[in-house]
Amino acid sequence: MGCDVCQHVDIICLNETESEIVTGLSVTSVNEAKAVTSILLERGCQTVIVTLGAQGSVFATADQTEAVHVPTRLVEAVDTTVSAKYM
Repeated sequence: MGCDVCQHVDIICLNETESEIVTGLSVTSVNEAKAVTSILLERGCQTVIVTLGAQGSVFATADQTEAVHVPTRLVEAVDTTVSAKYM
């Protein structure tokens, strides 16, 4: 994503794979996600969110450039596609 495009982005939300495609940096940890937020803020994005699956997510804004890690809670996954009559 070129710098000229980022300057018009208010909010960008990327997963690990998308973050690597956009920045060229591998994202497998919270610290690597924080590095991605810094890069995209420098390019002009206003709010950057990087999702990390079970590790949670990281976000930063143009006004709050220090990235914040938001951990996830462990939950039991429920298959919502199964009809209630079969339960």
